[in-house]
Amino acid sequence: MRVFILTLGTRGDFELFLMLSRELRRRGHEVIFGTSEFYSARTREAGIEWAPIGSSSQAEMVSILQSLSPVSDGIRRTRLYYARWLRPQLSMAQEQITTIAATADYFISNLKMVVQRAGRTLPGAFVTYDPPGDVRDLPSYGSQKHEGKILELVAMNKQLVDPQDLWGEQYLFTGFWGEERTGGWEPPQELRVFLEESPPPVVVTMGSMVMFDASVLLRNLSQALRLCGQRGIIVGGWSGLCETDAPGGPVRCVGEVPYDWLFPKASCVIHHGGCGTVAAVLRAGIPSILLPQITCQEHFGRMLLKE
Repeated sequence: MRVFILTLGTRGDFELFLMLSRELRRRGHEVIFGTSEFYSARTREAGIEWAPIGSSSQAEMVSILQSLSPVSDGIRRTRLYYARWLRPQLSMAQEQITTIAATADYFISNLKMVVQRAGRTLPGAFVTYDPPGDVRDLPSYGSQKHEGKILELVAMNKQLVDPQDLWGEQYLFTGFWGEERTGGWEPPQELRVFLEESPPPVVVTMGSMVMFDASVLLRNLSQALRLCGQRGIIVGGWSGLCETDAPGGPVRCVGEVPYDWLFPKASCVIHHGGCGTVAAVLRAGIPSILLPQITCQEHFGRMLLKE
């Protein structure tokens, strides 16, 4: 089967669907992955066919995200993100999407969208990985009107997200997605030595969230760790937390580090609350502190408080 996967968004969105692409290919399907140009190298490294969607650079996307910093309301911030970045990208990519869909058997996207071909809906799947504010909001984005042609997958843990079984049987909870690393990554010697010392450090990561003053956050986090007598590791991410005023002493700044390798070695993780990061924290079985940047991350925070 030829599967067309389309995703637009931050690094967390991309990584989730790259994971799905690899698994589908492992099961013998042909996959074409449509996404932004700045993810093309990672897609091709995974051996997946890549198709360009939109024309924005990562720097342009980061600039738009940073422009949302003054917006305190999470719902309005999310809507502005759609209006300023997602919709223009989709508008530019209509011809590409139609061309690719013409030869596809199945369509999967992170945007709750379907593809029409010859007046009929192409079979596919909606993937939900951000918890809604209210279960009653689900039908607004659901697949019911597509007469059973769209599968509703929920890439989250049901016990955490829907313990009262309110979502309904059409939503298939798979649990958080994850895959075993097959090697190829080794930590820098300095980081390995730092982690071998005690006590275990606090890890700070904001992923691809950038809607804050990185220098102020870095300074405050470093001071807080020192005041508490804690060691810390700060993962740079898209915000450039480690690009200026890098702390020293008991606090280290690092670039990309696989969460499944790093988090089990931490005493606590301070993070934004994205789906992939929440999943990694839960797998590591360690406490976490959330600094949510958008509404769905606030919802994850409330769920973790209940746990």
